[in-house]
Amino acid sequence: MRCFIGAFLAADPAARLQGLIPPVPGFRPVPAKNLHVTLRFFGEQSPDEAQDIVDWLATRKAGNLACEMVALTGLPSPPRAHVLALELRPGPALDALQRQIAKRFGPPDRPFRPHVTLARSRRTRAVTPVHLPPGQELRLLPPQLYRSETLPSGARYTPVFLS
Repeated sequence: MRCFIGAFLAADPAARLQGLIPPVPGFRPVPAKNLHVTLRFFGEQSPDEAQDIVDWLATRKAGNLACEMVALTGLPSPPRAHVLALELRPGPALDALQRQIAKRFGPPDRPFRPHVTLARSRRTRAVTPVHLPPGQELRLLPPQLYRSETLPSGARYTPVFLS
């Protein structure tokens, strides 16, 4: 199964966040229920590997996973964006958790760049970054292991509970 550790947004902040984002031509919005921060993408995992991740997460005390909202931007870069994202500055608890994940599972394939994907485009598009006023906090739910499935109707993320 294709897996990642994610911290999702609660329903109310996700809906409010979606309401603040104006429609951007050429981008399809991500449903509010799918808004999350990916803490570590693993790719294909066997049931035993997934169980190891679930067990490890059960021993973590994540604390207050708050982030500061920094900007609306395009990824991988504003001039060549496939994704409209909310860039985040992680708080101390999220930083500490990210270091624990890297220590336990090794360094990630690419550097951690905390963000919430708000919309996607099949074609590359230019996005003008919009910097947000400082001090706007976004709280995340406790992290879990999720199964990621790409379906014709869009992505489906399901919490993984094994034993």
